[in-house]
Amino acid sequence: MTRFEQALEALHPLPATRQKVESAIDLRLELRQALFPLNELAALWRYLKEAEKLARTLDDPRRLAWVSAYMSGHHLHTGGHVTEVRSFADTVDAIAERLGDAPLQVAAQHYLAYASHLSGSYRATEHICRRLIQSLHDHRTRERFGLAVFPAVMSRAHLARTLAERGVFDEGDAYGQEAIRIAEALEHPFSVVVGCRDLAYLKSMRGQLSEATRLLERAVAQCRESNITTQTPIAMASLGHVYAWSGRVREGISCLQQALTDYESAGIGFHHSLSVAQLGEAYLLADQLDDACDCADRAVMVARGRGERGHEAWALRLLARIMREG
Repeated sequence: MTRFEQALEALHPLPATRQKVESAIDLRLELRQALFPLNELAALWRYLKEAEKLARTLDDPRRLAWVSAYMSGHHLHTGGHVTEVRSFADTVDAIAERLGDAPLQVAAQHYLAYASHLSGSYRATEHICRRLIQSLHDHRTRERFGLAVFPAVMSRAHLARTLAERGVFDEGDAYGQEAIRIAEALEHPFSVVVGCRDLAYLKSMRGQLSEATRLLERAVAQCRESNITTQTPIAMASLGHVYAWSGRVREGISCLQQALTDYESAGIGFHHSLSVAQLGEAYLLADQLDDACDCADRAVMVARGRGERGHEAWALRLLARIMREG
């Protein structure tokens, strides 16, 4: 990261040419890639806004599309409304189609898959993921296309999570296992975390709690070992949820509470509403009905405010269970 910043400084005294501005944009996009796993969100957004301004001065649609792709990712990660995530991704998709730019097309589909899933459009998500999988074969499985996680891993892991929502467990399990195998072969910690996290979601929904625990403990350990702070609270919250359902209720509540503290201090919004609902479930298992109700109400409010219809449904289900228990 320091070298990219030094390179930006070195550009200042150079003559104001198009090549200089292009380099200034590209360096800022590289800085985004370095800053995202570290969750340096304020600096990341500043560089993206600067890159956007420079790309507009050049009338450079390809670079402007990459800025829009990363802005879609920023809104996704910080808990922006799903329509914002989708809007930026749609812009990227339109430019990519016009330019015939394959990496941009992959990036657009990557973020559209997340937007569709959060909005509860699981069949649309499934369609996007399957199309990505079909397009990413042979050597293309080893390409990152400018993204934090390898799309060959993300498409399979996210398809596993999506199929779990629809109760299609066997096929989803196979895709989740394949996602982890690819991530391991690529020796890419971030992708390993994503693969483990999404397959664990399917395992937990299926009641295979020991397997889910193993996957999530691996994800949390990998986050800490590789300093992947963007994913640590998400993996920790999922682990706490599984602990609670495995009978380790107090440990699960503690893990979830710590994860939510980390979510808020780090400004992470991705899966935040779901994690709040999961803490509510853990409180319900501990017969702490008032705390469970507070979490359920909060999860509904957060999910509804962000257009996360799938997570809103889980929170409403929790409210119904609390009312039945009360």
